[in-house]
This record gives sequence, structure tokens and C-alpha cells, in this order.
Amino acid sequence: MNCSNCQASNPVEAKFCMSCGAELAMESPVKRALKTGFVSYGWVREMPEGETHMELVDGVWHATHFDGGQPDKYMIDLFGSHQLPTPWTEESDKEMVVREFAARNPHMNVS
Repeated sequence: MNCSNCQASNPVEAKFCMSCGAELAMESPVKRALKTGFVSYGWVREMPEGETHMELVDGVWHATHFDGGQPDKYMIDLFGSHQLPTPWTEESDKEMVVREFAARNPHMNVS
């Protein structure tokens, strides 16, 4: 974890910067995942009406989540959007992305 005061690198478990002593802001796993460009793409939440459409946005495959035909409010509350980037880029074809995503999300209708 980098210190916001002096930019020194610190161990993740550190509460204070080992270089300048400033208190380190603890970042939630969700914020950290969004900062790195993609989030975990396997969910345990059961969604009988859940659908996910894979869309290519700016060279990265995104999972656009719907629940009962509407944007997934749970995803919006949790991440601020129902469309989230995946680890796959435009170099991967849609068929492979759908197959891999569906394997990690057996409760979802992925297309």
C-alpha cells in the first residue's frame, strides 16, 4: 500500500507509513479492485432472473448485469455501476469470454 503523503510503499497490513509515519487509509477490497481495472468475476449470489451480457468497451470485455430485465441494483449499490470490466481484452473472442464467464457464474444466463 502506498502512502498518500509521501508515496512510500508499505506492507498491506501497516496502519502507519514506515517512511513518514502518516496514518494509512485502509482501502476496501471493492475500491482496490475497481482501481486496478477489473473486479472479481465470480459470484455466489443466487439470481434466478439474472442475466449478464458481455460487451466490448474500449478494448476490454465488460460484464453488464441485469436482474429481471432491469439493471442490477445490487451491483449498482456495491460498485456504482451494473457494467464492470473483466480481465479479458479485445484479443479474446466473445465466445471464449462468454464460456469462461459462464463457468464462473453457473447461476447466470451469460450471453
